[in-house]
Formats: sequence, structure tokens, C-alpha cells
Amino acid sequence: MTRFVLTLLVGLVVSVGALVSGGSGVAWANVLPDVPPEEQYRFALGRALQNDLTTSEEAYTEFLEVNKGHGRIPDAYFWLGRVQFMQGKYREAALTFSLFNSKYPKDARRVDTTMWVAESVSNFAKSEQACPVYDALVSQVQTPPRSFVTQMDGLKEAANCGSFAWNERSNDLLTELKSNALGQKVTKAAGLKAKPVPKSKIRVAKSKSKILPDVPPEEQYRFALGRALQNDLTTSEEAYTEFLEVNKGHGRIPDAYFWLGRVQFMQGKYREAALTFSLFNSKYPKDARRVDTTMWVAESVSNFAKSEQACPVYDALVSQVQTPPRSFVTQMDGLKEAANCGSFAWNERSNDLLKELQVEFDFDSLLRPQESIASGASADLKAAQRKIDTERQKRKQLEQQLAALEAKQKQQQKTISNDTQVPLITITQSGADGRKGSVKGYAKDNVQVAEVLIDGQAVRVGNDGSFEWSGFVPATGKEITIEAIDTAALSSTKTVSLKRGQIQQASGPRFDVLDPTAGKKVKRNSNALALIVGISDYERTDAPAVYADKDAQYFHDYASLKLGIPDSNIKTMVNAKAEQGDVILAVKDWMRRSSKPGKTDVYVFFAGHGLASDDGEQMYLLPYDGRPRLLDDTAILRDRLFSDIASANPRSVTVFLDTCYSGTTRGTDMLIASRPIAIKALEQSIPDNFTVMTAARGDQTAKPLEEAKHGMFSYFLMKGMEGEADQNQDNKITAGELHQYVQSNVVQQSSGSQTPELQGDENRVLVQFQ
Repeated sequence: MTRFVLTLLVGLVVSVGALVSGGSGVAWANVLPDVPPEEQYRFALGRALQNDLTTSEEAYTEFLEVNKGHGRIPDAYFWLGRVQFMQGKYREAALTFSLFNSKYPKDARRVDTTMWVAESVSNFAKSEQACPVYDALVSQVQTPPRSFVTQMDGLKEAANCGSFAWNERSNDLLTELKSNALGQKVTKAAGLKAKPVPKSKIRVAKSKSKILPDVPPEEQYRFALGRALQNDLTTSEEAYTEFLEVNKGHGRIPDAYFWLGRVQFMQGKYREAALTFSLFNSKYPKDARRVDTTMWVAESVSNFAKSEQACPVYDALVSQVQTPPRSFVTQMDGLKEAANCGSFAWNERSNDLLKELQVEFDFDSLLRPQESIASGASADLKAAQRKIDTERQKRKQLEQQLAALEAKQKQQQKTISNDTQVPLITITQSGADGRKGSVKGYAKDNVQVAEVLIDGQAVRVGNDGSFEWSGFVPATGKEITIEAIDTAALSSTKTVSLKRGQIQQASGPRFDVLDPTAGKKVKRNSNALALIVGISDYERTDAPAVYADKDAQYFHDYASLKLGIPDSNIKTMVNAKAEQGDVILAVKDWMRRSSKPGKTDVYVFFAGHGLASDDGEQMYLLPYDGRPRLLDDTAILRDRLFSDIASANPRSVTVFLDTCYSGTTRGTDMLIASRPIAIKALEQSIPDNFTVMTAARGDQTAKPLEEAKHGMFSYFLMKGMEGEADQNQDNKITAGELHQYVQSNVVQQSSGSQTPELQGDENRVLVQFQ
């Protein structure tokens, strides 16, 4: 496929000189410069922005080989697919984007890459192979945006998927994409050609959808161009069509015709593209892009016309280019050879397409008998001489225009090369609404912003430099880092703090951050209550239960979003608010008055210290004001707690206890110095409708998971409720499934020193997804 014209992208050119300074990266195919990996990535991105697509593809391929494990690997896969798509390598693009989706399922660009897989497939696959891919892709996107659904429905309608009869070959392409997603290398397309689209002439009419924004014409043009560069081809085509109608006589009209033809060609609308480029040639015969648009007329024709129509067009186009470059001649000869024009016998239909394109050329001479040619030789020679003189003058004018344009390009390139000003980042909005945080802002530069990263992940940048981010903010707050990079590889950063609460939190380097908003939504249970207690700092003992208060605060969100309990039915008691009297009163008063006998499901979560009596027969939960030496008087007897809950006659009771009874803390301290030997608590019976999950056996210690800054039991309990514990993928998590998930992870992370236990009905459904 012919490349984009550099003159229209000069504003996006990256300074090579700025990219190749310093570093120690190793290049294996002499494409990447010998600089650090980050600058090698920007070199490849610069080639793409300069429209040197071949070099960019080689550079990204080499980057993936020599920089395995680098933070830019996801971005390299993303841009490799984009570059392949822009070159018309649709099968390679489909395989690359499929590999990206399998490697990075949580990437913010997942919706875009999924759509590009579909668009790539639509350009080379038959319906029997494309339709299963479309169905598979739709199922992979949770809550897809309206634009995704509309585009996918359009592809399925074009392929007539609704009435398609499947056969054994239907899943061939789907199998290939899945195999590639498992790690096979991206293969090259073998002689595949884009599917032709229905033939129709160019239509330049005012867009009924009013796709253009209400801004000056120059900004409207850039809006249309921005859609093209973002590969939103349908919107770009509509915008250019509307621009031509509402801005007649504007200086950007030639550029709008040029880009309208390019967008139509990239969509596979070859007849429309041929008509648009022919109209451009007739309106602007002296335009510096004339050679390229003439070649695009020929390439467009080759994709839909038969030889008897295409060959006259090729001959006519050759006659219109004075002193054509070698690449033009080579490409044209290739098209004529493919159509077997040398042995073609002309007939009355030969000139039909030529007339439709309004290309002027005398083909009567090709059909005229030899003697007629001889008799009119003198007149023909004189006419030919006049034509040569005229074309010679046109060529001089064109050379002057090209020289002026080259000087202008050099000046613009110099501006980029001398750029020393870093981009300016402006935050216009930031904050947290409930559990969701958002940041909006602008990135401006004196030349051009090439990329904006938020926490190392690329985000979309609007034509006006706008960007935005949204995500979960835990109760303790979150900090995000924004980096803007311009086309000269200069960058600036800004950090934004988002606060939802006052509790401090540090995320761990080895484990995923807990996110109760992740995964599927659950069914609401209005007949459910939850009592949540978390005590880290005790009034009567210096030994803290580290992260216990934080575990309780997090579990409040999981009780709401994963157990389906209304927030108004959840009571959370942390540290000083969890004295003995407060906890007992919450059970005897609040829970009993809020319960509906035989209908209410009760959930209890306790994170803190626990102790057993000296003989191991009684188990206690230590409240905020409890004294380890006076358990009977100041602690909460577990049997009594269960009895008080049962007296409310609930339908079911589920208890999660992130504590132990051995006398040791979550660290290595002893709660009572005079009892250095841990006591083994004996297993006790529980009421019939109770299900109890505990963090450890009676003689073990419930430990923290320092890397995640949570109790080990609590972390995997909540992580499993996000959906990871649904082993059979039936959209529900039972007590047995959750216990098995928690136990296997806790045993592994504690090196076998902590084993969570389960008592009660293992088939009880705890989490029910919609």
C-alpha cells in the first residue's frame, strides 16, 4: 500500500537527533539505534509518526526481541499492530492485536484493540471465517461502549452473519487467532487481498449527522484528520465529506479531497477512492501530491475493475505524469503485468471506466489501423511537439513548487530538531466520587504532543490535547503519575493525589491491589446484615494486630459490592469504636432489631487478636479495651457471640475470623508475657445454620501479607470474592470454593505454617454474580 504523504504529517515528525543521543541499548538488526530501551521505543514511535511504516514495523519487532520484560513491551505490541494495519497487512495486524489482548487483558486499550482485530479480519477473511471471530470478540468485552457495538454490528451485517450457514472451515481463522494468542509468532499474510466493497461513486454532500464540531474551518479540518490518524475511518470520512460541503473555497479544500480519498482507500472503498483522487487530479493538476494521487487511482482501480477496464486507465495515468519517479514506473508496470495488459484485446467497453473517472486520453489511436496512423503522422507529430512544449513548461512550474515545499519542510523539521520546550500538563479536574476516582486535563506543547502516559499506561489524547483517567480509589487514597512526551522526545510529569479517606495505605509490589469494583456485578440481597470489626491498635496491650483495621475497612466495600448487602445494612467498627460494650450492644440491639426472623442472612467479619483459655476449651475475641489477663471479664466469648446472633433467628449466619487463639500476634509477639508457650485451641461445635471460616488452626498464628499490606487471610478472602474463587465458572462462589481458594494461597504464602479452616455448609452460596 502506498504510504501517507509526509507533507501532511510534518507536524508529527520526531527528531532523530534527539533520540539517538547517549544510552547503551543493543540492536540486533541494525534498525534500532544503540541507546537505552526507552529511547529505542521512541525511535520506533517516531518512524510511525513520520509515516516511515516499514522502518517502524522493523524497529518495533526488534524492540520486542531485545527488550523482553521492559515496561514498554505492551506499547510496542500495540503500535506494531497499528503500523501493520496502516500498511494493509491485515492478517498480521489481527494476529498482533490478538496476542496483545491475551497478554494484557486489563489494558485500558482493550476495547480499541478488540475492534481492530475485527476490522483487520473484515479486510481479508471470508464470511465463513470472519463471523465466528466477530461473535468471539463481542463476548470478550464487558459492558462495551455504544461505538463498539455499532461498528461490530456493521461488520456482521456486511458479512451477512445473520443468515450464514456454518461448516467445518468456519472456525479455522478463530483457531489461528487463539493459537497465536498462546504465544506463537505473528505470521505474515500470504498473498491475501482486501475484500472489495460495493461499487458506488463519490458523494460530497452535507452530513445530516453534523459530525463536525462548531469551530472555525481550520479546527474542523484537524478534527477530521485526527479521526483518520486514530483509525476512526467512518467518522473521518463523514467529517471530510461535510467539510467539503460547508467550507467551499477554503484553503484546506484540496487537503480535504486528498485525505477523503486516503480514508476511503483504507476502508476498502476502492471505487469511491478512485473517483475522489481523479476529481482531485482534475481540480488541482499542479498539486505536489499529483504523482501519489495518480498512483492511488491506479491501485484503487486494480482492486475492483476487470482487465478490460483497468488497462486503459493505467495507460492514461502514465501519460499524465511527466518524468515519473522510478517507484511510480515500477508499481505501474506491476499492475499492468498483473492485469496481462500486454496481450489485452481492446473492445467497446474498454473506455467505460475511463469515462467514469473523467480521465482524458485518446485511445482511438490504439484501435486505429496502421495505415491511418501513417497517413496522419505529420499532424500527429506537430500535435505531439506542442504537447511536449506545454508539459515541459508545466514540469518547470512543478519543480519550482516542489523546491519551495522542500524548503518549507526543512524549516519545519529544523523547528522540531531545535525544540527545547517540554510539554505543559494542566489538570482541570481531579477527585473521587464514592469509590471511583477521575482525572481530566490537557497536555500542550509548542510543537506537538506525541503521547500521554498515566501510571505508565498510554491513554487517548484528543485533538485539543485533552486526556482523562478513571479508576478505583481505596479508602486510603491513591497517587497517579502523568507523563507527556512531545515529538522531540522531551517529557514532563505531574503527580495527582486522590483521597477518599484518611487511612494510609501502601500497595504491595508482588500482589494485585484489591479492587471490589473489579469483575462482574452481583445480585443485591436486601435481607442481609453485616457486622464488621477490625482492631489494630489496642488500648490495653502494646502488641498490635497489624492491618486489621484496614482489612475491616476494605471488607465493608466487599460486603456491599460482592455480597450484595446494602450499605445501610452494614455496621463497621474500627479500633476505639470497637470496645467490648459496643460490639455486644451491636449484636443484641442493632442486629436483633434489624433482623427478620427466618429471612435475614447475617455476615460477621472480625480481624484482630484472639485468645484461648489455658485449657484450650474456650475461645475469645479481644475487643479494643480487652485485657489479655482478664479474658472472662473483658473479652468476648466466641460461644456467647454465636449464641447472641442465633437468638435473632436469622436464616443463615456466615462468620469470617482473621484471628488466632494461640496467644501470638500477627507478628511474633506474645499477648501475655507469662505464657511464652502457644496454647492449642480445641475445635468447637457451631449452630446448625452457621458457616465459620477461620484464618488458622488452633495452634497456629494468623499472619500478615506484608507485600500487600493486609492480613494474609483477609487479602485472599477478598481477592477470591472478586471472582477468582469461582472455579467452575458458574457465576457463583460457594463457601467450599472460597475456602479452597483461600487455603491454597495462604498455605503457599505462609510456607505451610498457616492453614485456614472451614466449619459448616460448604455448598452455601456466598457470592452470586448476575
